Amino acid sequence: MRQGVYLYDTRMVSTYQWRINGEVPAPLAMTVTTDVLRARYVFQHAGMTRVIERTWQLYPEGMEDRWAWQHYGTPEPWRLSLAFAADFTDIFELRGSDPRHVGHKTVDQDAYQAQYRYEGRDGITRQVTMASTRAAQNNAAGQWEWMIDGQEVSGEIVLKTTWHNPVPEIDTGRKQGADPFPQFSFERELWQHVMSRAGSDMQMLATDYGQGLVPMAGIPWFGTFFGRDAVIASYQMLAWNPSYAYHTLHTLAAWQGRQDDPEREEELGKMVHEVRFGEMARTHDVPFARYYGSVDVTPLFLILLVETWRRTGDDALMNTMKPAAQAALDYLLRAQDRNRLGLLSFTPRSAQGLAVQSWKDSADSMVFADGEHASPPLAVAEVQGYVYRAFRAMADYYHVQGQDDWARDLEKRAKKLQRQFDALFWLPDQLFYGLAVDGNGRLLDAVTSDPGQCLWAGIVPRTKRRAVAQRLLAPDLFSGWGIRTLAAGQSAYDPYSYHRGSVWPHDTSLIAAGLLKAGAAKESETLALALMQATEHFPWYRLPELFAGEQGVAPVPYPEACAPQAWASAAPFHLMQTLLGLEIDALQHKIHAWANPPQALGPFTIEEIPLSLGVTFTLISDGTRLKAQDVPKPWVFHARTRPGA
Repeated sequence: MRQGVYLYDTRMVSTYQWRINGEVPAPLAMTVTTDVLRARYVFQHAGMTRVIERTWQLYPEGMEDRWAWQHYGTPEPWRLSLAFAADFTDIFELRGSDPRHVGHKTVDQDAYQAQYRYEGRDGITRQVTMASTRAAQNNAAGQWEWMIDGQEVSGEIVLKTTWHNPVPEIDTGRKQGADPFPQFSFERELWQHVMSRAGSDMQMLATDYGQGLVPMAGIPWFGTFFGRDAVIASYQMLAWNPSYAYHTLHTLAAWQGRQDDPEREEELGKMVHEVRFGEMARTHDVPFARYYGSVDVTPLFLILLVETWRRTGDDALMNTMKPAAQAALDYLLRAQDRNRLGLLSFTPRSAQGLAVQSWKDSADSMVFADGEHASPPLAVAEVQGYVYRAFRAMADYYHVQGQDDWARDLEKRAKKLQRQFDALFWLPDQLFYGLAVDGNGRLLDAVTSDPGQCLWAGIVPRTKRRAVAQRLLAPDLFSGWGIRTLAAGQSAYDPYSYHRGSVWPHDTSLIAAGLLKAGAAKESETLALALMQATEHFPWYRLPELFAGEQGVAPVPYPEACAPQAWASAAPFHLMQTLLGLEIDALQHKIHAWANPPQALGPFTIEEIPLSLGVTFTLISDGTRLKAQDVPKPWVFHARTRPGA
């Protein structure tokens, strides 16, 4: 059971269930606003009406639950009861890993208060306290019951719960909040719902790990910092809210690898994959307290860094990040040079760590077309694309800085990598690229979504971009809602699996951007609109982490999908940027967008799009033409004709 209140990878509250006269009540009406749930219950019986108003408010350190009632008509006694528990279970135990030992838990309870304490093996005492404003008549372990006299026409009970999990203090000295979000106003309700939900979820996931607010990966399983997720979500948000990128870059730099530690897969200059604060991580039952088992976070860090510089023109950011960027680049060069094919590959060094260390990190994701599973070392297609784009991005920066020798060296490396990628990964019978190359040089010939991200990264040669774009939109890859991770018809295909046929919104959003970059504007628009329209089939218009890749049916979430999840919640922002053709280049002081955005978007206004600190502009469309307002000098807005419109 995953429900509960979690704090730093520990389930603090595991049971919290109210009943009225022994039954779980169903609200007659309910509203939810930021951190507050309000519900109204109405009970009628033999000339009696009882109205109960519930206000449940969440705070960072606890919650308050207020039950107030009003009685009309014939007096009638009733019972209000609460079952509660705090089990302090580690997130990894909930996911199936057994702790080697457990700490000591105590419970003190009376009619007014229950206090749960857990003295962990990591030296931390975690605590949950529940306190009622009214004494419970029946007081048993984990149970309170209040007997309400029928003569009591009105009254209330307030229950306050606080939790305390004092993991070693995270320095929040930067005290950097997120910039305000642009204001999206669409006449068409679907787009308004989608963008409002995505914005709310991104704000909900924003968490400070010491360097400003960054996107937490996802709820409930990944409620912590993941390098890959944070970088990609921040990139997806970059046009609309660069603050996520700033804070993610600083957070990664703070946790960048400083030594060689095989158990944690740490290397000098390598960027962190995952940071955990629970008891099992802190006592080394699992290696994830600070774990570096991602092959791609380091090149993605460099991509995000240079793209943030282009977006904001902030030379101070680049100066601050120079040591981290140089260390990351040095790591990439060393890692590439030790591969005999000149690729970036992964080989797990920790027996407890991840076997697959690219974004499709489930153990069964790396397959051949016939269903055979591959084993590391593996060089995955899109990872080569990330390295290529990182080299090109850093070369562009070095040219601007007058460091032309370094720039030319990186450009040569990028071209050589592109040639190797094309020679080793191309599937001539599919007019497409394969998934990965193993340690023996064998090409994993499965047809997957990965080459779509290669379009985004720019590594696909110009002569083959059109073929790759067309293959991506073929029915075995395009489900009608997004791009499947593995094509239908492949031996290992399972549309309900994690990475062998499901659709991941972040993957599809990057592919849509890659299609546009490759000149396939029509295919890009088709894909972007399809994924945006898929939100109609999910609660609250919220894209889940992933959903089933079945054709011709409404999409359904993967059973254990996180929702909200950072790069899924950021996907609508990235898709909207792609649909508008929006590019903001602070180095050139230029804003580009389509003069004729897709008619499916209808009329809209987007206000307070940031250009620099305190400086914003507005985009307005009447449904056919787009214009910009409040563009300050020296910025220039260029409206371009959308290809194929």
